[in-house]
Amino acid sequence: MKTSLFKFFFCVTCLFSNSVYAQVRPALDSISLKKADSSYDNGKTLLDTDNHKISNKVIFELYGLLSLPQGEFKYVSNNMWGLGFGGALLYNPLSKLLNPKFIRPYILGLQLDDTRFSSDAINTENFMYNGRSFRQEYEFKTKGLSLGYLAKVELFDYKIYPFLLVQAGFRFYKGKQEITYEAYHSDEQQYAPQDISNSLPSSSTNYMGFGGGIGYGNGTFRAELRCINQRGSMASYIDTESIKIFPNNTYTFEYKKSTTDVFLTQLAVSLRF
Repeated sequence: MKTSLFKFFFCVTCLFSNSVYAQVRPALDSISLKKADSSYDNGKTLLDTDNHKISNKVIFELYGLLSLPQGEFKYVSNNMWGLGFGGALLYNPLSKLLNPKFIRPYILGLQLDDTRFSSDAINTENFMYNGRSFRQEYEFKTKGLSLGYLAKVELFDYKIYPFLLVQAGFRFYKGKQEITYEAYHSDEQQYAPQDISNSLPSSSTNYMGFGGGIGYGNGTFRAELRCINQRGSMASYIDTESIKIFPNNTYTFEYKKSTTDVFLTQLAVSLRF
């Protein structure tokens, strides 16, 4: 009796379960399809975003620069200015963590540039040598080689986008002096003192810079305009106003010191991969 009752109860339960499942199955199928579509869309968005991030991990760039001394460096350098060129390599290690549509932090970078500054010349109208008059010209040439760390943070994924820059590194200043003599009469040039051209002791400094700019482009190739304010340490170099040249073709001069602050304007082109 108990066995027959159990069988009957089991059959009724199965029939009831099948009836209920038949009623709710269409709704369950609909919900499953919606979830699957949503998952596919989300997965596709993440995949596209990842591909975009991977393609923008590395930047290689070349730039030209204009260097303008600031503060006491501007005064003691007689308002010299510099033109140069350089290159940089940057890497974004956070590309998988941050959305590139809002921020792209290229915080690992290295830059190298070379700057040639305008010449500082001193002219002497009359220089007597062995009873003859010559025009004497002293020219002091300076160049600076920079090597340092560079970080750039780009904001927003528009065709025209802003960015911030941070720099820190070393700059090596090297000077060259040239003393030339020109006769007032061409037939006396053969009696002129021998011209002098030699290198001067170099001076090493360190710097830290902050700045920003505007970039153009949203593909592999882009262009940027930057403004950077660099604070440089003390450097020693020749005081051109202290130079004295003697008839026996010898000369003396004194050194002077100042900070080496500069304001940089850079025009860069970059390749991203």
